[in-house]
Amino acid sequence: MAKDEYIFAVARVKAMENELLKKQDIDSLISATNMDAVQRILVDKGLIQNETEMNNFVEVQNNKLWSFISELTQDKGVFVTIKLKNDFHNAKVAIKSEYMGQDNENLYEQDSIISYKEIETAVKTKTFSNLPAFIAPYVEKAYEIIFKTNDPQLSDSILDKGQLFAMNEFAQNNGSDVLIDYAKTQATIADIKIAVRGAKTKKDQSFFDNALSGVSEFNLNQLSNIASQGEDSLYSFLENSGYTETVDLLKDDFLRFETWADNKIMEDIEKQKYVFTTISPIIAYILARQNEIKNVNIIIASKKNGINEEDIRKMVTKSYV
Repeated sequence: MAKDEYIFAVARVKAMENELLKKQDIDSLISATNMDAVQRILVDKGLIQNETEMNNFVEVQNNKLWSFISELTQDKGVFVTIKLKNDFHNAKVAIKSEYMGQDNENLYEQDSIISYKEIETAVKTKTFSNLPAFIAPYVEKAYEIIFKTNDPQLSDSILDKGQLFAMNEFAQNNGSDVLIDYAKTQATIADIKIAVRGAKTKKDQSFFDNALSGVSEFNLNQLSNIASQGEDSLYSFLENSGYTETVDLLKDDFLRFETWADNKIMEDIEKQKYVFTTISPIIAYILARQNEIKNVNIIIASKKNGINEEDIRKMVTKSYV
């Protein structure tokens, strides 16, 4: 996009930012006494029109989001870093479906870089080379591992690592600071999760060597070695790396760490509110809108399952506006 095109597109994004849910809106949803009240708030905010749309909130809102983005630019390449997580999710579904002999078509994500049918066919026919280079080797390796070891978790870890590597590569090639920071943050958060969970279950260093991304702010060999020594060594390392608050959260409640991780991404993109001549504010809006969709979906699901307000608030992250 040319500079004047960015200015026009960003102006439209800035107008749409005003329609994002604010903290008081999220608070109202959390405090709603029943599903009818939740629905009324969402209708009043213009997010849905009826109960059917509420029950299919994620799909409906993602369709609206990407329809709006397609009006701004036809250059889909800049958004690959954000969308490819769905491709790796679809690879997990396809591999596990084949492994378990099940049809899980309802679990596939529609909004991906390549069609989930393409991944499904490649897995069923073992024609992995037909897939794009950013995902093909990871799908093949994950497939081989699950059938060789009967370990779905290990298979998933290969795809998780591939996703983070691909995100980093696409972000670096695009050159957008916000995408590069986003990919780095995602990799760092993922590596912390892998290291902590692995340390808790006393995984050996070979597990960490295979599972850690290698593209986070941590040195792979160092983190792998320390995590294999156990929780105490890992927590000490994280504290010395500037993650004292994170360690406190991890020790207290892993769910609070998940919320902190999402909040960190929102904090990282806030500065894009004041940029007007690059793609970055558009990317920031996409991430903010996805965060909003996730928050509302958590509230809807929680209300349906009778989860109390205090626990819902632990899961909901900060708003962009």
